[in-house]
Amino acid sequence: MRKPMHKKEAPTYLKHVRAFSRNARFFLASTVFFGFMYGLYYLFFNLYILGLGYDQEFLGVLASIPSLVTAIVAIPVGVVLPRIGYKRSLLVGTFFQMLALLGWVFLPEKTTLILSSALFGLGSSLIWISSSPFMVASST
Repeated sequence: MRKPMHKKEAPTYLKHVRAFSRNARFFLASTVFFGFMYGLYYLFFNLYILGLGYDQEFLGVLASIPSLVTAIVAIPVGVVLPRIGYKRSLLVGTFFQMLALLGWVFLPEKTTLILSSALFGLGSSLIWISSSPFMVASST
């Protein structure tokens, strides 16, 4: 089991973080933002969909679509990533997720909610599959 970080170790840790490239530092900062965003998403999405008047069955379909899309596109995304670049993949994935969130909020019809969920899954796949290679490339 790892011991908690002491006050003496914090400056050393920060020194290591400052040694990362600018891209790596931005990526680490964005993971804090995305962690917060996903926390809110998982907390409020179910309540939001039920509040729109849809039933739990439809909610289950919507909640499963991003995972299904991620599973379907994971291998093709992994093959294409080196060609399009890890940074571009992160940006496109973030853009897709932003469009999906806007679709859920401003176009709450069944078809649009389903398409937005699929787009969210595609964005998630681009982000999560490119994150590790991007960090490796940015921190060496």
